[in-house]
Amino acid sequence: HQALAREIENLPSFPENLIQIQKELDQADVMLPKLAELIQRDPGLAALVLKTANSSAFIRLQKVTELTNAIAYIGLKGLKALLLYQGVEKLFAKNYSKFHQVMEHSYSVASIAGKLAKKFLPKQKELAYVGGLLHDMGKIIILEHPNAFKKKIDEFRIAEEISSWCFENLSFGLDHAELGAQVAKRWNFPQELESIIHYHHDLSSCPESDLSLTTIVYFADAAVQIANGEYPIYLLHPKVMELFNLKSEDEVKELANSML
Repeated sequence: HQALAREIENLPSFPENLIQIQKELDQADVMLPKLAELIQRDPGLAALVLKTANSSAFIRLQKVTELTNAIAYIGLKGLKALLLYQGVEKLFAKNYSKFHQVMEHSYSVASIAGKLAKKFLPKQKELAYVGGLLHDMGKIIILEHPNAFKKKIDEFRIAEEISSWCFENLSFGLDHAELGAQVAKRWNFPQELESIIHYHHDLSSCPESDLSLTTIVYFADAAVQIANGEYPIYLLHPKVMELFNLKSEDEVKELANSML
C-alpha cells in the first residue's frame, strides 16, 4: 500500500501541451478554430477527438473528418475530459505494460456508458464516455506489481468466485478504484470523474451529486457479464433499476444486450 502511494506521488506532471489547451478552453471567448489548431499539433490527440466524435456515443449520419466539427459535436466539456484521458495515455502507456490490456475493456465500457448517458443523462454524456475510458486507471498500476504469492491467491480467488476488487483490498490494502481515485486527485481531475473512478464498484458510498453518472459507468462495466449470465443481477445496486426504469431481471439483461 505504501509502495503504491509513493508511486502515485512520483507520477510526472501533466503534459504541458494539454495544460495549454485546457487554459484555452477556460477562456471566455474560446474559438473553435484556435482549439483545432492547438489540437492538430498533437496527432494522437487529434485522432482521439475524431475517433470520439465518430463513436457510438455521438452517432452521426456522416463521418466527421474536420476537427472543428468534431469539437463542436463533443462539446467543450467533453473535450476537457478527453484531454485528461490523453494525458493518462501519454504518462501510462510507456511506463505500464498492462495499459493496452486494461484499455481494451475500457473502450467498450466508454462506448456503452456514452450510449446510456445519451438516453438517460444527456447533459453528461461526455463525462460518462471519458469516465468509462478512465474508470480502471488504478488497475493499470496494480497489474504492474505481480508476484508468486499474489498469483497463487488469485487462483484461489477465481476458484471461490471472490470479486477482484475484494481480493485487491485483502492483498494490497486498497482496491484499483481507490487507487485510481488517488491518481485523479493527484492530477486535479474534475470531481465527477474522480467519483466515477472511485465508486464504479461501490455505489453505496458515492456522493449523491455524482450517483447517476457513476451508476451509468457501473452498469456499463458490468454489462458484458450481465449479458453472458455471469453477473448475479440481485447484486446490482438499486439505483440501476431506478435510473433505467427497470422492473425485472429480464429487463436488465435486455438492456445489457442492447448496449452490446
